Amino acid sequence: MPAVLTRSRTELRSRWRAWAAMVLLIGLAGGVVLTTAAAARRTDTAYARYLKRSHAADVLVSPTNRGLPDYYPALAKLPSVAEVAVAIGFQGFAPGAGGALAPSGALANGFVVIAPGDSRLGHTVERPKVIEGRMSRSDHPNEAVADSALAGALHLRPGSTLRFAVAPTAASGADFSKARPMTVTVVGIVVSRDNVVPVNALATTPTLLVSPGFAARFQDDYVAHSSYDGAYLRLKPGSS
Repeated sequence: MPAVLTRSRTELRSRWRAWAAMVLLIGLAGGVVLTTAAAARRTDTAYARYLKRSHAADVLVSPTNRGLPDYYPALAKLPSVAEVAVAIGFQGFAPGAGGALAPSGALANGFVVIAPGDSRLGHTVERPKVIEGRMSRSDHPNEAVADSALAGALHLRPGSTLRFAVAPTAASGADFSKARPMTVTVVGIVVSRDNVVPVNALATTPTLLVSPGFAARFQDDYVAHSSYDGAYLRLKPGSS
């Protein structure tokens, strides 16, 4: 028995480096597994954390006819509604090659223009993540932010001047005879929830978020026939 113990001690002394290496490898593998698991948990919760930080809406309400001027204020009075942010949507068109608009009906260079009804959208409700520059200021009607899809399509960056047209659209296409030329300064590039998880065809369309004063440039009859509107609702806790 003493001989066996002596042999064991001798082997342990001669192989201690191998045993130490084995212990380090086991510890390293365990650390990698724990790090991977933690990263997976962060990935699984990333979108939920983004929605929380952005004060994302719970519901988007867009009636068949216009919701302005009375429907959305009535929604805001419902006991389950915490906050309402109104949006007015236009169809924008960027000039193509040679500075000309696309042929009538072509939407290849089209994008969505979202004009907040007040200072809430983009600031207290549905706040996008700014990846370059800054958010536009509510009291500066010539400022806008482009989502990452529009920035990539039109090669925009903070400080870019974007010249485009707003035109009425129908099933037959865009009516460029009634197009209105517009110019804004892009002050920021953002990522919105639609850039992360698009839920319908409209959500995949590049988007320009302009200031609340943008819609005021148009007469009411033009807005009524050339735009659509909706309301982003944040509900009170416990509401469905």
